Amino acid sequence: MNRTTVAVLLLLASISASAELKIDLSEERIARGKYLVHQTTGCDGCHSERERGFYSFPPKQRLLLAGGNIFIDIGPRAVSPNITPYGLGSWSDQEVFDAITAGVRPDGRVLDPVMPYQVYGRMEAEQIYDMIAYLRSIEPIPAGPYPAEFPGEHTAFQPRFGELARPDDNAPEAELGAYLVEVARCNACHQGVGHDAINNQPYAGGREFRAPGLGLMRAANLTPDPTTGIGAWSREIFLARFKAMRGSWQTRVEAGSANTVMHWWQYSDMTETDLSAIFAYLRTLEPTTNSVVRFEPLPGQIVNRRSWSEMQAASTSAQ
Repeated sequence: MNRTTVAVLLLLASISASAELKIDLSEERIARGKYLVHQTTGCDGCHSERERGFYSFPPKQRLLLAGGNIFIDIGPRAVSPNITPYGLGSWSDQEVFDAITAGVRPDGRVLDPVMPYQVYGRMEAEQIYDMIAYLRSIEPIPAGPYPAEFPGEHTAFQPRFGELARPDDNAPEAELGAYLVEVARCNACHQGVGHDAINNQPYAGGREFRAPGLGLMRAANLTPDPTTGIGAWSREIFLARFKAMRGSWQTRVEAGSANTVMHWWQYSDMTETDLSAIFAYLRTLEPTTNSVVRFEPLPGQIVNRRSWSEMQAASTSAQ
């Protein structure tokens, strides 16, 4: 038994309850979990195949949470798993909990950190129970299993539950916003990219997302800079922007036409309280001047490489 295996077993022993975890499936818990899964943490963004011909590349509704999304930057066989009851049916609640919060699978393997267990392991344990309850309640979708070839060795996370807790109702609005943007990992896309003065600046925008044949998309500057960010926006304008995008993901978009990787299908249905809190937090940031060209056509052949089923279909037709 190598050191890595021993370390993982010790970690599991420390985070697992003395009795096997069994989560109740009350309506209230499931409702809270649904909001966390779809509107806050955005599990469906990674754990669903995506529609390439629609605005903001939404999840395929018939395969929601059924996996099959390829992380091409990691490898062509690095595919997200099915997390409907079809995929997780043989996992105990404790095993799902350990995977979400520590990154450890039932067989002891450690998940690639593209799965943000370092974030979920700092949330309140009750919130993770809510998410698991919701995942247990949805219809099983037969899909997979998929290859899960994520190269490299990774370190399991030691959970610090409650470190990233949702503030109570009396907390300052910006404090709630700070919690929400971290759980939703907004800065993962909106972190500054450009010259040295901008690189890694929180929420300064500019990160590129290339989709040959579809377009070159860049994340927006969300700092309160008045000319290149959202400094000239009022709270009402910010909220109206999100409300206006509800249902936008059902709009077909031709290849080469303006599109975005912003998860409007996720965030536009957040509550007004949460969106208002996010705006309040963004107003506290240091303004950063970074003019971002949000979209440019990107010539090239459209490659079926983000969806496992499409890639398999293309491979079959080529034979």
